[in-house]
Amino acid sequence: MIRKLILILIITFVYMTASEGIRNYPQRFLVGYWHNFINGAGPLLLSEIPAEFDVINIAFAEPSTPFGSSMSFIPDPAIYPNSQDFQNDLTLLQDSGRKILISIGGANGPVHLNNDEDVQQFVSSMLSLILLYNFDGLDIDLEGNSLYLEPGDTDFHNPTSPSIVNFINAIIILTDQLPEEFILSAAPETAHVQGGLSYYGTVWGVYLPVIHALRDRLNYLHVQHYNTGSMVAIDGNSYQPSTADFHVAMADMLLSGFSVYGGLFFEPLRVEQVLFGLPACPSAAGSGYTEPEIVITALDYLIQGISFGGSYVLDNPAGYPELPGLMTWSINWDEYYDYEFSSTFANYFAELDNSTCELSGDVNDDDTLNILDIVSVVGFIMGSISELEMEACADCNSDSHVDILDVICMVNMLID
Repeated sequence: MIRKLILILIITFVYMTASEGIRNYPQRFLVGYWHNFINGAGPLLLSEIPAEFDVINIAFAEPSTPFGSSMSFIPDPAIYPNSQDFQNDLTLLQDSGRKILISIGGANGPVHLNNDEDVQQFVSSMLSLILLYNFDGLDIDLEGNSLYLEPGDTDFHNPTSPSIVNFINAIIILTDQLPEEFILSAAPETAHVQGGLSYYGTVWGVYLPVIHALRDRLNYLHVQHYNTGSMVAIDGNSYQPSTADFHVAMADMLLSGFSVYGGLFFEPLRVEQVLFGLPACPSAAGSGYTEPEIVITALDYLIQGISFGGSYVLDNPAGYPELPGLMTWSINWDEYYDYEFSSTFANYFAELDNSTCELSGDVNDDDTLNILDIVSVVGFIMGSISELEMEACADCNSDSHVDILDVICMVNMLID
């Protein structure tokens, strides 16, 4: 027993030494966008963001000239008169375990990468911003005509449209210069992804070549389930937004894969890569706000396979227990609506994980806590193990994060 404990401590020490400075987001997490501008939701300091949000996307970095390629971000002086206060608040959130990503584009900031020079300007400007503010990741929120499928571009495996080819190259060049733990996410509209089933061209399915090319770099994708019309799912039926059927059907397309218009198959993403986005309140988007109880009905089916008797039938009847969380537009609108989104769904995921883990630390699901569980959690945190048998049990200290503190917690439990 003593030899085992010594081994545990050695593993823990090696991990702590090797991973100094690495921040890890939890297996279940909520993503929210923060406004670097003032609108009807009102201003909000980063330091005022509630703890329920694990990942904060700063909205937005935009081209310094309209439709340009050189990116710019400056904290809004109406919110942060002293830009150093923005940096201090950002660091404060990071020190508390949150991830801060810089989101690019948005509805009012189309990015055009037309040639190699544009690619170089984009990469150099984004790298400067990321290093200046010490952002933990990059969120791709290109809307409008930033990406466009030209006539004749019909194979998402081998795109030919300059805007798409150049953007993919830019992200590859950029992320190659950043640490392995740097986070890459994306927030396309439904037409840009699932819309590729019905038609592939112009902006329909336009994100599919980007997602396919970056799928090994992309940490997660949260398609916007709002500001959209009805969409056709893999069962051939059309589903209306703001319904449980819509949320389940659109998520299942990414979890199961689907045939793109023209016959090519879009391979499924890993379960831990798939979230979806919702408006935090009715005022947050033109359409798509969904009552929380309807969202929970959809999540119960997606995660646990608990059917609500809807029209759509999951491709995997057992559900997807590793589905990681939700995104919202936005944190500001959530504050405006008395934090309905963050409080509801943080509680939902906490209760879900508490109900599915019978023995804290037993990530191998063999009804015992032992050295193998600890080795697995260390591997999971370091990235050498992609998933655990019971990820919910990895959060040994119940702080909604899986990190070195959970390894120490498991060591203490084993010693006791």
